[in-house]
Amino acid sequence: NSLSEFLRFAGHHERALRIKSARAALKTPEFEADREYFEGLVRATEGDDRAAIEAFARALETDDDSAAATLMREDYARSGLAAAVRNQEQRNLALLRARQERGEFVSTLELALAHVKTGDVESSLTWLERAREEGAPAIQEYLAHIAFDPFPMLAPLREDPRFDRLLAAAGLPAMRTFRAAADRARQAG
Repeated sequence: NSLSEFLRFAGHHERALRIKSARAALKTPEFEADREYFEGLVRATEGDDRAAIEAFARALETDDDSAAATLMREDYARSGLAAAVRNQEQRNLALLRARQERGEFVSTLELALAHVKTGDVESSLTWLERAREEGAPAIQEYLAHIAFDPFPMLAPLREDPRFDRLLAAAGLPAMRTFRAAADRARQAG
């Protein structure tokens, strides 16, 4: 999984998909849904919005959520990829809040990552900072993931100077260091 993510970040999309597909073929439907979602990230990074939305929708269908897949396709047809992804992630965030209302535990980090996926920079920064302050497990790993991830919807968060301050507060290098590392990885071929 880490290798496929690294290859995606480095721009080696087809190799990343082959590795992710090989893992999915050996596992359960959850792995197949993960592979489809991963393909959506790859296609969005490549600028192929139609292929991205279809992969995201297939991931939802694999998770037995055909209603969400239909909504995502409709949102895409009406308003484009960014709106479709944002709307789906807002629905996911609402599900997390409903779990909380039922008394189920939902970690601050889980809520933070849900906010990140909605594309709402303000909420993302607020929840990521809260997760960092609470000492959420793997917060550095998730912040580094966001910093490296070329997914276009994360660009506004990565470009916000407050995200750089959050990286520093978590003991991580500045965004310029992540960008330079990603550029070196892409150039290495």
